[in-house]
Amino acid sequence: MKKLIVAFILLPMIGLAQREVQCGAALSVSKGTLADTSSIQPRMDLETSSTLTIGTTGELALLNEDGNFKMTYAIGRVRVTAVNGSQLTFEVIEKTGVVTINGVERSNFTEGAVVQFTEYKYDSPHLTETKYESGAIKESGYLLCGQKMGEWKEFHENGTKKCSYRTDKNGGIEGRYAEFDDQGKIAVEGEYRSGKKTGLWTEYYSDRTIKSQGYYYNDSKTGKWIEHDASGKKVKKKY
Repeated sequence: MKKLIVAFILLPMIGLAQREVQCGAALSVSKGTLADTSSIQPRMDLETSSTLTIGTTGELALLNEDGNFKMTYAIGRVRVTAVNGSQLTFEVIEKTGVVTINGVERSNFTEGAVVQFTEYKYDSPHLTETKYESGAIKESGYLLCGQKMGEWKEFHENGTKKCSYRTDKNGGIEGRYAEFDDQGKIAVEGEYRSGKKTGLWTEYYSDRTIKSQGYYYNDSKTGKWIEHDASGKKVKKKY
């Protein structure tokens, strides 16, 4: 008797320099049936006419509904390549949930299968810059799904570094922070936690004397703060 070998594998993304990720919640959900058995360019007959456009991307899944029970089994990340009334044609970008039996891939793209297409926005990390009107770089770093990630740098218009910082998974500044004036002298230093100022913060005049100093909690000043005016006069404030 032959031994039955069943393997479940996830195939890597095809033709992408960096793996793309889903950005946020689903934009739309459409139901229908597969019109053929192609696992390269499958066609889907929708229950209603499509408002989707060519280039729309998302997830194609087998759908099993029984009363209040609903189960989906993702079979591919796809892109719409043609819209003909209530029929969509896809390009399969990535097969998912692939089943291999005795070394042979079993196709999940079966004609007549009930399927669901969920539209998503996808993105991969990309370097972005903003500039002053003069053309000098003002800010640079990586964005993913419109959110800052990793290390970011800011510059004064004369090219000197204003600050650099790292972001957390939510795009907020995280860790020690220092800001410099356009002559390269320290102007502000403190700490961020989850994008909010926390702990001891100090602001300096250009001669390195303290302009103000005190504590932040959850992005708000708290307790006693000491401030000095340009003449050096000390002023105490309580928050």
